[in-house]
Amino acid sequence: EQYFRRLLMIPDGTAAGKQLLLNGVLMPRSLAWTLAEATGMAHARRPDLAAAVAHLKAAQFALRVARSDYLPKIEAYTSYGTRSSYFDESHRLEGWSGGAAVRWNIFDGLETRGRIRAQRAGQRIAEVRLEELGFQINSQLRELYAEAEQWRSSMDAQRVAADLAGRALAQARRMQELGQAGLEQVLQAELTSRRAQLGLLDSIFNYNSIVAQIEFAVGGRIESSPSVRP
Repeated sequence: EQYFRRLLMIPDGTAAGKQLLLNGVLMPRSLAWTLAEATGMAHARRPDLAAAVAHLKAAQFALRVARSDYLPKIEAYTSYGTRSSYFDESHRLEGWSGGAAVRWNIFDGLETRGRIRAQRAGQRIAEVRLEELGFQINSQLRELYAEAEQWRSSMDAQRVAADLAGRALAQARRMQELGQAGLEQVLQAELTSRRAQLGLLDSIFNYNSIVAQIEFAVGGRIESSPSVRP
């Protein structure tokens, strides 16, 4: 019960004497996406990956700004006004004036080179972080899909075992009705059937947990997927 509460993010109710009541049939979740499709969706939907991409773009822009300090700066201006004539102070001149200036700071004490090196290092750090995050997502999804396949195979095996145990229980009950089997044999068959059913439910629960982890790794719920085979 405590595991279910943690999985469903439900507060612990044991202190208040309230138990968690679950109703319904435990069925395996659907997982129609292939590993390649899930990886593509993760790269498109993960907010942490989008943040890493944005950080890399900001670092690239900062590097371009730092490199621009090597280029000359051109400034232009225009203005409109009145002024006195150079030849006759009593005569006022009115009109537009403009000009341009070029500034090229060549001797800056290697300050520009230092800024470029710092921004290049920042860009490299952003690239490494993005590569590491992409590798972590791919590795995590590969491991989860491998686990999902293992639990799917376990479900198939447990389903066969539960079916055989159910048939054995039905046969034992018929033999008891005919007087060919005792109560102990029926109880033993029923116990075996219950254990097989619990094993099947455990496999389904673990498989569904893996599907939920895949959805978390992808960045959203898996929708419009066909049902898993019964």
